[in-house]
Parts: sequence; C-alpha cells; structure tokens
Amino acid sequence: MSLNKYKLIAIAICLCSLLCACSTDGIFVKEIREANYEKNIRQIEKEYDKSMRKKIRKNAKAEKLDAYQLRSELQSVDYELDSLERLQHSVTDTFIVEKIYDGRGVYEIILVSIKNNKHYEIYSPREKFKNKEIIKVGQSYIMTIVPYFNDFYGGGSRPVEIVRFVYFKDFRIIPVPIHFGQVYSTENLKGLCYVFD
Repeated sequence: MSLNKYKLIAIAICLCSLLCACSTDGIFVKEIREANYEKNIRQIEKEYDKSMRKKIRKNAKAEKLDAYQLRSELQSVDYELDSLERLQHSVTDTFIVEKIYDGRGVYEIILVSIKNNKHYEIYSPREKFKNKEIIKVGQSYIMTIVPYFNDFYGGGSRPVEIVRFVYFKDFRIIPVPIHFGQVYSTENLKGLCYVFD
C-alpha cells in the first residue's frame, strides 16, 4: 500500500474515534444533566417537607372538648356530614403510609391507595392506646377512611372550609392543609396506633 492510503486509513480511524468520543460525551453529559435534575427535585422535595413539618408542628392543633362544648360548637357548623353520608363516601383499601406529620395533639398523615394510587390526607388526634403496633412510613395497612367535607363531586376542594375547624370524635382539630382538598379520618387509627377490627 502506498503512503497516502495509510494516511487516509489513519485519518478515518481518528475521525471514527473522535465521533465515538463526541457521541459518548453527549450521552455522558445528558446523564449528568438528568442526575442533577433528579438531585435538584429531591432537594426541593426535602426542603418542602422540612418546612411543612415545621409549619404543622407550630400551627396544627387538636383540643379535646367536653360534650357540652362539642354540642354547642357543632350547632353552628353547617357543613358537617351525617353518619350515613360519611359511610356512603368512605373508602376501604390497603394504604401505604407516605408521610406522618406531628402537630400539637394531632397527626396529619398522607396515605396512598394501592388500588388507585391516589393520595389521602388523614387527621388522627393523639390518643393514649395500649396497642403496640404503631404505623410506619413505607408500610401498608388496611383501613376504612371517612371524608369530612361534603364536597364529593367537585374534586374535594374546600375553599371556604380551609379556615374552619374539623371535628372528629371529641376533638376540635385546627389543621394545616397539606393538599387543600378533602380530608379524612379513620377508626383504624388511635393516634399512630393501628387498630383493625
């Protein structure tokens, strides 16, 4: 072979190597960008969760009322549901505990339904209970959850009710809304203790 052919082969090999390196670098750069994006998203979620925990710890509150106070306050509440309405719109499913926020006398818990992958915001007043099984984040539990507000068909939004109290059992709960939608309670929780009948 002549010297020119060797030069052309060497140039072709160099060009192929250069093209391969450029395309690999492009993929590598893309992977770095995706990794940074995911890292930024995780950081934002972590900061949001931290601020939400602080806000709930400071502002969310549950107060136990005696029968007279409860009856007196419920007389002025026009959006309270009766037992039949609550049962008709209750949800029974296996739920994964996604988050547990601790307020003053109340837990605000985010559950995810396994069946429909929907998020539910649960309020559970802090109660003394002898059951030793305490729910944990990431674990799944069978529960029946019951809605509080009467907006079932409008997406569960609560534009007016946000500033009002939630009454559950003998408690007046001052919530810090997490999803600004329907909120639920359950008889399957006594504080953070899991109860299954």
